[in-house]
Amino acid sequence: MIHSMDFSYQIIAETPHYLIVSKNHELPSVPLKNERDSDTLLSQVALRYPEILFKDHEGGVLHRLDNSTRGLVLIARTIDAYNYFKEEQKQGRFKKTYHALSTNDENEKLGYPSIEIDFQKENPIELHSSFRPYGRGRKEVRPVTEDSHIFNKRKSSPNAYTSLITYIGEQGHNKHLFVVTLTKGFRHQVRSHLAWASFPIIGDSLYGGKEHPLLHLIASKIQFYDYNNNQLREYSLFEDGINPFQEPLYKEKK
Repeated sequence: MIHSMDFSYQIIAETPHYLIVSKNHELPSVPLKNERDSDTLLSQVALRYPEILFKDHEGGVLHRLDNSTRGLVLIARTIDAYNYFKEEQKQGRFKKTYHALSTNDENEKLGYPSIEIDFQKENPIELHSSFRPYGRGRKEVRPVTEDSHIFNKRKSSPNAYTSLITYIGEQGHNKHLFVVTLTKGFRHQVRSHLAWASFPIIGDSLYGGKEHPLLHLIASKIQFYDYNNNQLREYSLFEDGINPFQEPLYKEKK
């Protein structure tokens, strides 16, 4: 149950069929099945838009962000809109873009396939893999490729996923800005793929990132074809060319 009216989200756009919402860091997108009354993005938004609770414990939320990730979420207001957007996701017509700030770490990382990547500024590179659970409690995931051991392949997801990674450039000493685009996503995909490429995200202790209280990962843009008229829609948290990690929120405390 929510005990505070200090909401951790912002409404970016509102239509009769869906909402575009930006959630803050450390807010779960939806509750666990056995914790439906917990404080989440869904429960907070539902106080103002109760119609989004039409479907089980996840309501109209079309895609979940990790608790630690800030950014844009699409929420359907009707079951028809929900079904439409789910099908769009299956067809690869729903595009999500992330901004991430990473440090370069060439140390050997356990559980990853061999890879050599030379990022060039503004030159997108595709990382393609399926994923397998990894580590204590299966809290992490590791990429699985065609060259992976058969044992790892047997444990991997049935589908493969692609991250289109664009290196924007260095933003101070060993701080590197990336833009990552997905059409179909897997749990921790961006975090695992960047760590695989030797650029773990700042604040991502799970994947070897530099210590910081906030995960430097933002779901910054979504693109899809509108439920009402099939026109291409794009919603962004900030303009192209902006480094969002220059906000005071991310400044290191001395």
